[in-house]
Amino acid sequence: MVFNMLINLLVITTLIFFCLMIYLLFAPLLLEIDSRYNLYRFRIVPVFSVCWITDNLSGHAEICLFGIRKKLSFNGFEKKTMEKETKTQKSTAFRPSFHRFFSIIKSFKVENFYANIDTGNMALNGELFPMMYPLSAITGKTFQINFLGKTEIALTLKNNAFRILKAYFKQ
Repeated sequence: MVFNMLINLLVITTLIFFCLMIYLLFAPLLLEIDSRYNLYRFRIVPVFSVCWITDNLSGHAEICLFGIRKKLSFNGFEKKTMEKETKTQKSTAFRPSFHRFFSIIKSFKVENFYANIDTGNMALNGELFPMMYPLSAITGKTFQINFLGKTEIALTLKNNAFRILKAYFKQ
């Protein structure tokens, strides 16, 4: 009787673990960069989030795991000088090829893009201004030119672990 219960518990635990791994394989991975709010975030929706927010003086990180948030401040850390060690042996570390790296980059999808640009040159801004509306219409993304000295970019990239692995092993 106890043996059967242990077997059932092991089977249920294995199934839950297998379902969790399948979910993490296909869960959306989001990389968000927003210069308007000084926000840089990596998320595995809805499980995990790492967020770097820069304030006026310094930045802080925020980690969220299953809805539990923890702020980390880096004000008290000082840079320590490290002595460089000389290596005599060649490193046999893993080095991916350029084609694999490029195929992984191509596997990312641009979910949201917003660019509000001021080049600082009024004549160049005037030349770029009429090209931004057709560019926005063709790509479906927001491109703007301003004359106020503001440069803002918001970018959200989406991917999942399955597409990254597929791009890596595709030859």
